[in-house]
Amino acid sequence: MSKKTISKTSRVKPGDDPQKKFKISDDWGLIDCILSLSNLTDLKLQDIIHNLNQQKAHVEAIEPVIRLDHLHIFLQSVVNLETANNECRGWDIVFHGTLRENIASIIQEGFRLPGKDTHPSRFILNWGTGIYCSPYGTYSYTYGHSWERGTESTMLDPDINVAIFVCAVVRGKPYQCEEAKRAEYEDLEQGFDSHISEDQCEWIVFDEERIVPLCLIWVNRGISSWFWPQHERVKPGEGKEKELSGLKGVKGYQYQTLREGMGIKGVNSKVFRKKVLDVCRSRKDNVTSRSS
Repeated sequence: MSKKTISKTSRVKPGDDPQKKFKISDDWGLIDCILSLSNLTDLKLQDIIHNLNQQKAHVEAIEPVIRLDHLHIFLQSVVNLETANNECRGWDIVFHGTLRENIASIIQEGFRLPGKDTHPSRFILNWGTGIYCSPYGTYSYTYGHSWERGTESTMLDPDINVAIFVCAVVRGKPYQCEEAKRAEYEDLEQGFDSHISEDQCEWIVFDEERIVPLCLIWVNRGISSWFWPQHERVKPGEGKEKELSGLKGVKGYQYQTLREGMGIKGVNSKVFRKKVLDVCRSRKDNVTSRSS
């Protein structure tokens, strides 16, 4: 994000025009804002691309799928959770791989809990009946493939480009699951806000308002095996802006018509724009205050 988009030292004072202090010009600026204000402070989209490419998960295209109505609900859930529990702070950036036939409903309706409104899960829900995501892009890759029913060893479409959502998630106070108790996990553990799988690769939330898709990336596997031998988490500051070259472009977008004419497309939503910017502006001031 350029310095013109968000000033790191900006403060909104009485009488100031907030639009002069805090500007988001397009969908990408909005996505960069949510990334940079996450618990991975100053994270940028190029850091995510760099992280995946370094692990030979080659990113071939990116398109924004953010909706301000969903984002506003998500940000409000962050505020509510932090207000209720002083231990809860901010949101994280995660990945969610999925089949192509699921993309449209996720963009239009958001994520849905398994079993709700006849929404099935393709996989065994080892750590609770929630919405699964991962802090590792490479871990979520295999979820974008079709598998032979009843097996996790026979991939039916190994050569396709996989769709992976980059999402913001508020985990609150997470519960660490244990292998020995795997059969016992179904609902959210009392006194907690989310679950973590035993190997730390899966994060599970049980509230649809606590995870929101930001953009969709298309990834092509660049290693011989289906599963990565290890996973590296994205780190702020490692990517270069030039790594985004050629990845963002209207010609490569496949799902933008799902947001057209709905009054909620990205930053063009007049109803939710101010509400979202108010939350982001307040969050930015808080981050600036803590770092100064």
